[in-house]
Amino acid sequence: MAGPSSRANGAPVAKDLYLEMADPRIQTMARLVVPETSCTLGDNTDEWNGRAVIHVWRIIENIKNQDLFYKAITQGPIARKTSCVPARNAKLPETYGRVGLFNLRLFRFSCLKDERQITNIRSCRHKYVARGEIVCLNPYHYNFLIPKKEKMPPIMVTRGLDYGAPPIRMRFPFNEQELMENILVDEEVDVPISNVTLEGDELGAFFKNKGDTLTMEQMEQEEQEEDESTPVPSPQRMSSMDIEGEEELEYYRCGSDSPGGSNAPTPRAYVNDGYGEDEDMEGVEEKKKNEESTSNETNQPNTPMEIPPLFRSAPSEIAEFAHNVETHAYVEYEENTQWLGLAYYEEGAIQAAAVFSGQHALIDGYTSSGTPTRFSIGFYNSLTRRQNISVVRNEMQKGIRLYLLAGEVFLENLSAVGVFVQSVSSNLSRKFRPNTVTKVRPGGTMKIFDLAQFSKSLALAAQKTYQDVSSLNKLCTIRVAMSEGWGVKYHRSTVLSSPVWFQLYLHNPMAWIDNVLNCMGAPAIYCDSRT
Repeated sequence: MAGPSSRANGAPVAKDLYLEMADPRIQTMARLVVPETSCTLGDNTDEWNGRAVIHVWRIIENIKNQDLFYKAITQGPIARKTSCVPARNAKLPETYGRVGLFNLRLFRFSCLKDERQITNIRSCRHKYVARGEIVCLNPYHYNFLIPKKEKMPPIMVTRGLDYGAPPIRMRFPFNEQELMENILVDEEVDVPISNVTLEGDELGAFFKNKGDTLTMEQMEQEEQEEDESTPVPSPQRMSSMDIEGEEELEYYRCGSDSPGGSNAPTPRAYVNDGYGEDEDMEGVEEKKKNEESTSNETNQPNTPMEIPPLFRSAPSEIAEFAHNVETHAYVEYEENTQWLGLAYYEEGAIQAAAVFSGQHALIDGYTSSGTPTRFSIGFYNSLTRRQNISVVRNEMQKGIRLYLLAGEVFLENLSAVGVFVQSVSSNLSRKFRPNTVTKVRPGGTMKIFDLAQFSKSLALAAQKTYQDVSSLNKLCTIRVAMSEGWGVKYHRSTVLSSPVWFQLYLHNPMAWIDNVLNCMGAPAIYCDSRT
C-alpha cells in the first residue's frame, strides 16, 4: 500500500505540502514574491505565496539546481549562475501558464502579459526564445520590453488671433449634463446614456500587432539623446530677447526651442565659420595681426578683409523667417513619469486620491497602504458607509489594472465582476455616442485612450477657439465603476449613483492641452475667477 507521503495522480498529500512549507528556503523566497502578483494571481495571503514558490521548486528536481535557484532569488542581480528547466511542465497548474512567465511574475514583473514583453540579458548562457523548449529560471537574467513610442507631431498655434471667449468652469462639478456635454459632435445634452458590452481581448491584439520594442535603459538613453539634440537659443539670441521685451520671451515658453519650429535654425547657425562662436574681440584682433605679419614676411600685399553677411539667405527668406517667428508657435508633447491621477468615489462623495508612475497601475480591493503603482480601497475605512457600498467593495478584490503602452492606455478587468467604463476617446474611435458606457467582462481588456487620435483632435481644435481646446480634457478623463453600472439599461441614470467608482486623469495629454492654451495667449476680454 502507498504510504502517507505517496502521491496520487501527481498531487502531493497535505503532509508533504506542510513539510515543504516549513522549509526555511521556501519561506524566505515566499517573502520575496511581488505583492501585486500575490494580489492578481492569488488571494493576497502568505500561504498562497508559499504554494506558488513550491510549484516552481518541485519543477527543479536536481538538488544542485535548487541551490542555484535559491541563490538567484535571494541574491538578486549579483547571482550569475542559475538553473534551466523545460518551458512547460505538468506539475505547474495550467492557470499559471508557462514556467518562465510564472516565475517572472512571482519575483520581478507582476504586470507581464505576453512572452514578447521580455528578452534575456547578454550574459545569460541560455538565450530566451518565445515558445522555446528550455527556459532560464533566474528572473534577473531578463529585461522588460516597452513598445517604442511614436513621436507625436507638434501642435502649431497661430498667435495673435481671436480665439473667442475663454473656457468657463462648471458651476456645479457633479452636474451630469455639464460633465457629459461634448462639443466635438452634434449631440443634445439630454441624450440618454447608452450601454454596450465589449467582447474580445484588445490588449492581446496590441501585443500581436506591436512594432519595435525597447528596454527601460534603451528608452531612457533615447530620451536623453533627443533632449541633447534639441536646439536651444544661443546666448546672443537670449540677450537680444531680453532687449526686445516680454513678447519674444513668451514664444519660448510655449514649448518651441527655436523660432519657426523645433527644427528651424537660429540666426547664429549661419555665422561665418572663420570666427569661433565664443571668440571675443581681442582674439579677433590678434588673429588679424598674425595675418598681417605673415603677409609682410612673404612680401605679399595686404588684401582688405571683407566681413561676410550674417545670413546666407535671400532677403525674402529672412522676411518669411521673421514672419513665422511672430505668428506661429509649435507645442511639443512631453511625458511626465507621473502619468495617471485617480479620484476614488463612493456614490457622490470623494474618499481618496492618488497619483501613479511607471508603466502600469493596479487598483484593487485589498488593504495595501499603496505604492507608486498600486492603490487599494480596503485601506480606507468609513463609519458611515452604507451596506450596498460595502458589498461592492468586497466584490472588487483583484480589481483592475491599467497599462500605458506607446501612448495608448488599456484597462484589464482582474475581478470576478463586471467593470463599467465611460471613455470619450474610446467611444469616438468606435463611432459610439460620447457618453456611452461600456461593460468589460471579467478577464476582458479594453483600450480606453489613443494618443494618436488625441493628437489629431488637438491639432484641429488649436485652429478654432479656446473652448474647443479646453473641451478635449474630456478625452483625458475616464470613469470606471465596479460591479454596478449606469445608463439606460440600469436603474442608475448617472455615475453618482454607482456605489464604487473612479475618475481617472491622464496627466500628459492634459498638460499638452494647457501648453497649447498658453501659446494661444490671453483672451481680449476681462478674466475673472471663473475663467
